[in-house]
Amino acid sequence: MTEPEFQDMMIEYATLTDSLTETLEIRIAALEEVAAARGPGRFLAAWRLGRDLRASIRPWPGMSFRWRRAEAVHNAWLSRTR
Repeated sequence: MTEPEFQDMMIEYATLTDSLTETLEIRIAALEEVAAARGPGRFLAAWRLGRDLRASIRPWPGMSFRWRRAEAVHNAWLSRTR
């Protein structure tokens, strides 16, 4: 592998890592919103998070939520880089 190829590969990995980190921060913020909410607001925040999670796996076939969620998460970041 030549030095320019190596540099291009490192730039691609850094870009991917930044993208995945940004996505993780958004997911953590949604969980924090549910944890920080009080009273009826907690139910509303949990409902919104659940709705978003269900929508994120809707396009993926599968028998259970866990399997579909794993497929969606795995394939979403792969398709983002291509």
